[in-house]
Amino acid sequence: MKKLLTLLLLACMFAACSDDDKEPEPDYIDPRLIEGSWRWVNEVYTDIKTFGWYDSVRKLGICETISYDTYTGSQFGNRQTAYYRLTATRILYNDFKVGNEYYLDADTLAIKNGESYIKYIRM
Repeated sequence: MKKLLTLLLLACMFAACSDDDKEPEPDYIDPRLIEGSWRWVNEVYTDIKTFGWYDSVRKLGICETISYDTYTGSQFGNRQTAYYRLTATRILYNDFKVGNEYYLDADTLAIKNGESYIKYIRM
């Protein structure tokens, strides 16, 4: 009986513990900061990202990316759509846990891809 009571007590203690590993919610900023269409052109293809406004309460926006062949202008690949949120340094997509670093300089939106930044120009 003593062993059963001890096991029951231990089970209650573990069940009562809170999760201390939760990361604090980041400070989201107004996604309208990057609202609009942005273009990046290289020798093979052109990407157009359009950041739209969606929800002022949750500070949530929608991003749509379309790729075009630079020479022919024809669209290739699928149109990609994702929800996004902004912090002061990151664009967080869909699950809002992982994102890309970015910076905004006048009409240039630079988004980190690997070790370098891709610079999009406001359209």
